[in-house]
Amino acid sequence: MILVNLNIKAVLFDLDGTLTQYNLDYQFARVEIVEEINNLHLDGIDPNLDLTINAMLYHLEEKMTRTDFTVLKHQIYGILKKYELEFAKKVKILPNVQTTLKNLKDKGLKTAIVTNNCLLAAKETITRFHIDNLINVLVTRDDAFMGKPDSAIVEKALARLGINSGDAVFIGDSVVDIIAARNSNVVSVAIPSGPTSSSDLLEYTPDYLINSISELSLLIDTIGTNSYQKDKKTGEQR
Repeated sequence: MILVNLNIKAVLFDLDGTLTQYNLDYQFARVEIVEEINNLHLDGIDPNLDLTINAMLYHLEEKMTRTDFTVLKHQIYGILKKYELEFAKKVKILPNVQTTLKNLKDKGLKTAIVTNNCLLAAKETITRFHIDNLINVLVTRDDAFMGKPDSAIVEKALARLGINSGDAVFIGDSVVDIIAARNSNVVSVAIPSGPTSSSDLLEYTPDYLINSISELSLLIDTIGTNSYQKDKKTGEQR
């Protein structure tokens, strides 16, 4: 068991589905990616498995040498980037995001976005909605070997903020975000603002669940008055 320090100094956000609407349909990108993998004729790899693109990457990493996987990963990311940049021009920001970010800044909290998007698309999005001045750090998949749920991308954000894992919360709309927070020993806050329902999020036992981002500021105040112990392996609250 580890004692979780709840002196919250920073809030880490997912982007798609948390701060902005999740409207990107990966179906066409996935078709291109599967075709790219098929062209390589890799032994023991079935690209037609019913996996998300992120899960497919982890599946491929287990089957390939690091060098070969790195080359293929960049090819896959290149395909994704094309769709993400187009999506960034059309995406809409979710209600109460600007107000919440400003409230956190007024409280003296640092903020970061941790996203599996590419850097250019993420920058396009936060600049369009004028929230770039409310975000201290932007970390994307371009900053780490693997994206969420790998802990490295979250740890990169913490390092840039100069914050310990016990002094931060991570809010996201997906199971991947909950697992990434747990892998990084960061308090997880789930929010059903994307395609994943509250019940599905709760199956992965986030530390907290809120229904609207407007609840986040009050939650952080509440967290600051409580303490709990968390199992380092399972993330289960005690």
